[in-house]
Amino acid sequence: MISDKWKITTPIERVNIKMTCIFLESTGALLSSIIIKGK
Repeated sequence: MISDKWKITTPIERVNIKMTCIFLESTGALLSSIIIKGK
C-alpha cells in the first residue's frame, strides 16, 4: 500500500516530502531545546 503511493509520487514530490520532514525535525529539535532552556 505504501509502496504503491511512492510509485505514484514524482521525484520532485519525494524531495518536497523529504525537505518537509527535515524541516519539521529541525523545528521540533529547536522548539524542544528552547523549552528545555526555558525550564
